[in-house]
Amino acid sequence: MGRKVGLYDELITLGLARELAELEQSGFRIFKDELDAADADSLLARHVTRLLTRALRSVKNDGRLEKQVQLANTLREALSRLSPEEVTTQDAVRQPPEVLSAISPRLIGLVAQLAPQRPQIRLSASDLLVNARGEPRIGHSLAEEIPSSDRVDLLCAFIRWNGLRIIEPALRAF
Repeated sequence: MGRKVGLYDELITLGLARELAELEQSGFRIFKDELDAADADSLLARHVTRLLTRALRSVKNDGRLEKQVQLANTLREALSRLSPEEVTTQDAVRQPPEVLSAISPRLIGLVAQLAPQRPQIRLSASDLLVNARGEPRIGHSLAEEIPSSDRVDLLCAFIRWNGLRIIEPALRAF
């Protein structure tokens, strides 16, 4: 049995339906709900994201980045045919592919500005910080993110004084 007993919130694919049928024949009860139109966009997007991630990861090394961008742009073209008002040619990934990492004024006074310090965790990622050995530390990660923030809302269930000392200079500067 590949699946464990428990609760799920997963779109049923053809492969999963086959697996569920086998489980049912083995004596398990399977509970299903109709896909609610209000939830369809997020469940389908999550499913397509998993498929796209697998496809992008499977691209072999020779010209990998170029092939990955080509796949993303091919998908954009297909989406554009379904929803031309929402997905346009402006959404195509430009070649060579680049990632916007910062925007800052050229000068403040007579001083040329450098790119702001980047946090260890990508801005587009969410991560659970647990202060484990070899992992980003909570206080240091917060201190790195504060200078690039436009506002700071901080809610901590518990904090020690030495943890507060790590982020205090960044909070004061902010």
